[in-house]
Amino acid sequence: MQVDGACVCSSSLRQMELHTIQLLLQLQSVLRRAAVALKPLLPAKLGPVSNEVPEHPCVSPVSNQVFERRLIEKYVAENGTDPITGQPLSEEQLVDIKGGADKNVVVFEKREEQIVATLKGHTKKVTSVIYHPSQIAPSVYGLCRATCIQMIRAHEAGVTGLSLHATGDYLLSSSEDQYWAFSNTYTGRILTKVADKSAACALTCAQFHPDGLIFGTGTAHSQIKIWDLKERTNVANFPGHSGPVTAIAFSENGYYLATGAQDSSLKLWDLRKLKNFKTITLDSNYEVKSLRSHSGRTHLAVAGSDIRVYVCKQWSEVLNFTQHTGVVSGVAFGEHVHFLVSTGMDRSVKFYSL
Repeated sequence: MQVDGACVCSSSLRQMELHTIQLLLQLQSVLRRAAVALKPLLPAKLGPVSNEVPEHPCVSPVSNQVFERRLIEKYVAENGTDPITGQPLSEEQLVDIKGGADKNVVVFEKREEQIVATLKGHTKKVTSVIYHPSQIAPSVYGLCRATCIQMIRAHEAGVTGLSLHATGDYLLSSSEDQYWAFSNTYTGRILTKVADKSAACALTCAQFHPDGLIFGTGTAHSQIKIWDLKERTNVANFPGHSGPVTAIAFSENGYYLATGAQDSSLKLWDLRKLKNFKTITLDSNYEVKSLRSHSGRTHLAVAGSDIRVYVCKQWSEVLNFTQHTGVVSGVAFGEHVHFLVSTGMDRSVKFYSL
């Protein structure tokens, strides 16, 4: 009986093994079919000048992956789950990527090509974002928890510009309320707040000089103002634009300043001689939204109606990107200047090889 019992047990085990193998084979087949079916749904590759960027991108809060809204909506309607994790997902949970117009800040991780955090808390559209080296940046958000950990209320109207001090400890902000403010990044304390009483108009942008001792602001009255931070005084003015100043950028060596305005022009200023030495006239009605220089190379990137990269000294245009279908709201050089990244009102993030 014991032997017979042993034989019965062994036979049962063999049957279980065969059944398990059959299930595994069936599962493999299902997974292969699923992979084929999910291929058009998988997160889009945001490669250099790629045509695969979703036309209407959205992010699933379940997997933090980016999808084309039309495709993911169809999948969710049929399956009710996230295609990556298999967890329950509804159409109402999908979050559009709108570059801040939806009051959210979306953090994208290039290496993994996925959304790592969607930061909420603002009650109006987001106008400016900076990234702190230690992952603390006003509003201020902690990315690991995707929660607001510091709120700096320095202005009575919309914030038009943010700039991080070289130490990372302080934040410069400008506003439509005509004030600039200097705040502690970590405590949220407003250390000083100043308005230029000689020119009562909105401030449109702000940027620290690399040395952290001076900074510049643009105004709605077409002027660029240079300020001494310690003395809190206006030490130089650069008139010349014929429209509100929309963007400013200091060169990394601190000698030059680039500015753009609604007059569809770029102006280059020598801070040592306090004068304009070059004006680049852009296309008629060209909108300048962002300027960015890089320390590793003598290049200036301009974003607005499209993206243009100029080489300094010659100030000739060397690159032009027109892949966005809406106004380009921001541009930045990637690590070691291997790529350029841009954001646009077409609700997309694009990467370009350099």
